[in-house]
Amino acid sequence: MRRTRALAGVIDARRLYVDLSDYAVGDDFTGAGTQTTCPSAYGYSFAGGSTEDGGGHFLFREGMTEQSVWRDWLIRLIIGAPEWTEPVKTCQRPKAILLETGTGSPPLQSQIRSITVARIGQLVLLALPAEVTTMAGRRLRDTVMRELGDWAEHIVLVGYANGYAGYITTPEEYGLQQYEGGHTLHGRWTLPAYQQIVSQLAQALESGAAGGKRLALRRLARTVRGAVLTRERPKPPPDGAKLGDSLTSMAARYDPGETVTARFWSANPTANFPKQDNYLLVERKTGGGWRGVADDGDWTTWVRWQLDAQAYVAELSWAIPQSTPLGDYRVSHFGLDTTGSAFSGTSSVFSISEESGR
Repeated sequence: MRRTRALAGVIDARRLYVDLSDYAVGDDFTGAGTQTTCPSAYGYSFAGGSTEDGGGHFLFREGMTEQSVWRDWLIRLIIGAPEWTEPVKTCQRPKAILLETGTGSPPLQSQIRSITVARIGQLVLLALPAEVTTMAGRRLRDTVMRELGDWAEHIVLVGYANGYAGYITTPEEYGLQQYEGGHTLHGRWTLPAYQQIVSQLAQALESGAAGGKRLALRRLARTVRGAVLTRERPKPPPDGAKLGDSLTSMAARYDPGETVTARFWSANPTANFPKQDNYLLVERKTGGGWRGVADDGDWTTWVRWQLDAQAYVAELSWAIPQSTPLGDYRVSHFGLDTTGSAFSGTSSVFSISEESGR
C-alpha cells in the first residue's frame, strides 16, 4: 500500500478487561433476545484442524457436533482432562466438547479478556485477543465505525493482542462447527459479545468519557492474590530505612530446586508505569565481575508488592533451576519513587551448592 497522507491528530484509547465466561449480550447485537456467553471450551473440530491447512488428529474432523463416549474416555485417559459439564455443554451447543477450560477454581484458562479501541489521528485500531474470521471482522469494524465521527477514516483490526482467546466467528459460522467454530471458546454469542463491548468503547472514545463504567470486571479480584495497590500517598519506610533497603537476611546457601526470596522497601510500581523497565535482577559472580542470569522476563522469577505499615515492600522470588551452575549469587531490586527518581537495593551474597555427601 502506497502512503498518500500522514496520520495527524489525537492519540487516544479506551480499554476494558471483561469476564466472558457469563457475559450478557443484548438483542441489539444478537437479534435473538438477551443471550449469554459461556465458560471457555474447545470443540472436537478444533482437534480436527483446518482441512485447508492439512487437518489435525485422525480421530477428529471438522463439523463434528455429536459427543462420543469413547473419545471422551480416551481424552481423559491420555491427557487427564476433566469431564465436561452439562451446563457448559448446553451453553456451547452444537459444539461437541473436547476440553472444558472455563470452569473450576481456578479455571484451566483465564476468562478475562482485554479489548481495546484506539485512535492515531484518523486511524482506528481495534485490538482483540483472538483471531477473527473475515465476516466477523467486517461486522466488528462496522460496529466500531458506526459510533465514531467523520474523523475516523480507516480501521485496522489487530488480532491476538494482549491475550490468546482462540477464534471469533459469526453465530452462523459457529453453528457449522468447522475448525474455527470449534476454536471459538465462549460459544455462539462470542462475536455479538465483542460487538457490544467495542460499541461501548467506541462511544466512550468518541465522547471523551472514561471507558468501562457500564461494564463490570467481575470475579477478577477473586483470581488475583493480595490487595490492589492504590495510588494513595504511601508512608516512607519506618525507622530511617530507605527505599531499596533489604528487610530480610538471606540464607548462606541454597540448593538447586529451592526458591530464593528477598524483600526490599519499595514504591508503588503503578505510580511510574511504564517508565521502569525491570524490577528484579539475579546475578552470578564470575571472574569478570557480576553477570546477570535472570530478570523479570524469566519464568523462574516473580515480584509481589505488599503493604507493611502502609509502606510498600517488594518480595522478589527466584526458583533456582536444577541446571543452575554452582557459585555465588545475589538478587537486586530496582524502582522509581513518587518523584520518578531511581532507587535500587541488593541482597547479601548467597551460594548455590549441593550438600556434602549428596
